[in-house]
Amino acid sequence: MASKKPRKLITGESTPKMEEFHYFRSNISWFPDGRHIAFVAKTSTGDRIHILDVDREKITRSISLPQMASIFEIDVAPDGQSMLLSAQKGMQADIFLLNLDSEEVRALTNDSYNDMQARFSPDGTKVIFASERDEAEGSSRYGFFANLTSDIFELNLESGEILQITRESFDCTMPFYTDGGKKIVFLSHRDDIANLEIIDTRDRAACPSHQGDLRGLQRGHFG
Repeated sequence: MASKKPRKLITGESTPKMEEFHYFRSNISWFPDGRHIAFVAKTSTGDRIHILDVDREKITRSISLPQMASIFEIDVAPDGQSMLLSAQKGMQADIFLLNLDSEEVRALTNDSYNDMQARFSPDGTKVIFASERDEAEGSSRYGFFANLTSDIFELNLESGEILQITRESFDCTMPFYTDGGKKIVFLSHRDDIANLEIIDTRDRAACPSHQGDLRGLQRGHFG
């Protein structure tokens, strides 16, 4: 198959309606129809979610949520009916669920932790995300929150239960499901080197947040 040149789908920074992305906290998410993508852009009146028809190269819908101070990572549900938001409301960074029909927003977390990078499971029943909830013992990093480390957590949408998947002295971020939800891949900063690691959910025993010992989790390295 002959390679094709990348084509630009949208031009930003030309009007106040679409200024720029959040550096290091942006992504795009595909709808299940394989034709539309969602992304967040800064505007003169706050962050806005845009839905783009890739074939037509045209934004077909924009969603403004003035109650949110900032909207970072997003993820469209497997059925295309809702969307996860990693967003800041007031002084808190939490995970929210946006109903795309009604545009109603429901908070999935409501705490003082920095919750981010939420992704749906393939069946849409669970959410995986990263959160700064543990303090690294013996850390010498400077700053008020510098000694906090990010770990991976899983939230059951029906029960609201949150399970802690990793508990490490280094940051674990950017999780996503693979292999039909049987495995979780995440970015690990073990030994201060960024690599992908994988957890087989069938072999590990996840424990509730801040309880249990997860040192027995099986991991594989991708370098």
